[in-house]
Parts: sequence; structure tokens; C-alpha cells
Amino acid sequence: MHWRDARALAGASLILVGAAALLVALTGYLQAPVWQSIHAEEVVEASSGPNVPTDHPATGSPLARLRIPKVQLDVAVIEGTRPKDLLKAPGHLEGSALPGEPENCILAGHRDLHFRRLGELRPGDRIELTSEGKVYSYNVESHRVISPSQRRVLEAGREPILTLITCYPFRFVGTAPKRYVVIARLDATPQPAALPNHRE
Repeated sequence: MHWRDARALAGASLILVGAAALLVALTGYLQAPVWQSIHAEEVVEASSGPNVPTDHPATGSPLARLRIPKVQLDVAVIEGTRPKDLLKAPGHLEGSALPGEPENCILAGHRDLHFRRLGELRPGDRIELTSEGKVYSYNVESHRVISPSQRRVLEAGREPILTLITCYPFRFVGTAPKRYVVIARLDATPQPAALPNHRE
């Protein structure tokens, strides 16, 4: 085989490998809108009846609904932070407090998916979590950049706070070296969740 033909074949092979990798990545990210569409109203509807259990749901199932008006975010939250969970939704760290509980409720999300605008939040901005038929309102208190080895933000604590975590820098190419953390505090008495309007 002529050396030019060999180079052309090698180049074509690299293009095919790259295209295949891109297809795999896109297929993974397409899980998010599909899963969100399926569970768009499930959290509110399933939690609005009497005798709602307070146990943690099964890993991979919807836990709550997250709304952040400042950045126009309105998504279901999934229980668990496995890679396949975070492709579908922000994930609730298993073992951390449930929404409204008097400890640290921790949510993680991808910087290029649901948490891509997390850096726009400032102290005083409102975050809402709807769970078990109630809406819990949190006010942002602070934000910081930390290294992955700094685990203090994952501690339970004794106060009702919400911790949102994503990778940082937001536009970093490759595996981001830092973590961006937003801390919010439970603000008010929870309000009943409004049921979604169904069209006949």
C-alpha cells in the first residue's frame, strides 16, 4: 500500500472513531430531556395525596422538583449521583438530608447541563424544592470555588441548608479541576404544592 493511501486510511479511521465517540456522548445527553419529560409532573402528583412516605426513594427515581427563577431552571431531581443519574437530572446525594429537613440537603449536577448557569446566582436569590406535596423555599447565602478534596460542604451539619455542587470552571475543556458550590438556607414555612393543570 502506498504511504499516502495508508495516511488517508488512518485519517478516515480517526474521523470514524471521533464520530462514534460524539454519537455516544450525544446519546447520553439526550437522556436528560426524555427523562425530564416523563417525570415533569410525577413528583408533585405522586406526593400530593395523604399518608405520603418520608423514606428516601429508590436510587434512580424522582425525588423532588427544583426551581430557580433567577436562571429559569425548573427540573425534576433524581435520587442518586451516579454518572447515569446525572445525565438525566440534578442528583440528590444519597444519605444527605431530604428537602426541608434540618440538615444539609445536597444536590449535584453537570456544569454543561442543568447547572450550567449556577454561577449567576447571588446572595438573596430564591431556590425552591417541591417534595411530598410541599414547597420548600431557600435563600442563597454564598457561593465558593473549592477543590474536590475539600469535603466539608458534604457534612450533614445541624441547620436546614441546601448545597448545590457542580464542576468548575464552567467552560473548561476536559475534566474540570475545581468544584463550584452554592449554599442556600431554608427560609420559610413550607407551602402546599399546586397541582399541575391538566387539559382535557
